[in-house]
Amino acid sequence: MKRSYWIPFMVVAAGLLMGCDMASLNNAIGGNALGVISLIALIIAVVISCVTEKNVGVMCIAFAFIIALATGGALKVSDLNKFFPLRLFMILVGATMLFSMATINGTVEKLARWAVKGSGGNVGMLPVVFFILPCVLSAIGPGNIATTVVLAPIGMALAGETRISPFLMTLMICNGANAGALSPVAPTGIIANGLVEKINIEYIGNQIFLNSILGSGVAGIFGFVAFGGLKLFGKKVDPDVQARVKAIVNAPIEPWNRNQIMTLGAIAAWIILVLVFKFDVGYTALTLAVLLSFLGVADEKEAMAKQPWFTMFMLVGVMVLVEVAGKTGGLEYAINAIASVSSVHTISSVFGFINGFVSIYSGSSTVVMPTFIPLIPGLVAKLGVTGQEAIDMIRNLVYTCCVSAHLVDASPLSLLGALCIAAAPEWDDKNKLFRNLLFWGMGMSIFAAVISFIFWR
Repeated sequence: MKRSYWIPFMVVAAGLLMGCDMASLNNAIGGNALGVISLIALIIAVVISCVTEKNVGVMCIAFAFIIALATGGALKVSDLNKFFPLRLFMILVGATMLFSMATINGTVEKLARWAVKGSGGNVGMLPVVFFILPCVLSAIGPGNIATTVVLAPIGMALAGETRISPFLMTLMICNGANAGALSPVAPTGIIANGLVEKINIEYIGNQIFLNSILGSGVAGIFGFVAFGGLKLFGKKVDPDVQARVKAIVNAPIEPWNRNQIMTLGAIAAWIILVLVFKFDVGYTALTLAVLLSFLGVADEKEAMAKQPWFTMFMLVGVMVLVEVAGKTGGLEYAINAIASVSSVHTISSVFGFINGFVSIYSGSSTVVMPTFIPLIPGLVAKLGVTGQEAIDMIRNLVYTCCVSAHLVDASPLSLLGALCIAAAPEWDDKNKLFRNLLFWGMGMSIFAAVISFIFWR
């Protein structure tokens, strides 16, 4: 379908939706019409974004508005404001503003050059380093979001300098951060252990962490091998890339100037305030960016112009429509439909797929885990499993939920993937990167089903 044809199609669909009789439509569908419609709207928005250059987030907000009008008051238009993920939006605004200034005055570029020089010019090691480093940092306390916020700009800057695939670098950063995310002392691990405690299961925090490393580690290795990581070693390296890296390693680096030193100080202060003193990630970064602006470190207007607004609305817009789907029963409809075909032998793979798929469009620790972990005991009981076998199945489904929800987080609809896209080098096609990461996230929901069947059934 040509792009211009989408306009009358959407207008007609919207008109029919707002003018239809919901009671009659419910009877015709045999259930929750708005729930089904919200799911269809989400699918349509994603499909259109994949075949056109339209912003999926803005489109989702429009669909959410239309669905709210169609509820006849059951879902108010004003309620859509409550669905806007303000905290996540501010994390993106604050972090990207701070690092926009660091980019403008050359701080990020100089950090990238020193990192490349320290690697000895071994291009193949850079993606490996940016898997291990996020894993360690995420595990010791800050968690996957704060870690990605800090490392994504640096890692993607390195990818830009060395012409490493931004797609590959994103997979390494996100999977590394998620490998350590379920550590017992990390925020996500604390959430998981608290939810497990509520379903009266003994402490399994260490096992959750180890399984997280296992799942994200396997995904990271697969991504590294499948998307060109091995080609970055030795003689397999593209001559142009190799020459560029050698030039960077051998090139003299100018001393740090005043603006760059002050920027480094602000970034260091931000990391300490966030990781040690638990300050808010987004608001702290934004405040420091304002301070740098007053100090004349970088031009504020230029930094604002570099803000990845397109990417931000991709994330927040989809999350608004997902909330609508949740309120109208759309997610519940989909979950029940898939769960109805599961059995004792297939429940782990089915549950892994569901958690992974839902996590593509929503928060792993803020939506998926709090929604699905409390359901596990009832689901096991419904399958007729009792005794020690039931306890073992509950544990395995907890592992399945926690790991599967995070395997897809390189998706551009997640905060981690969005941060990497926002920091991607200018020469890269960000629309293509968005699509590739979306397909990766969808593929990981299937991978989640496979790995859950192998390890946690």
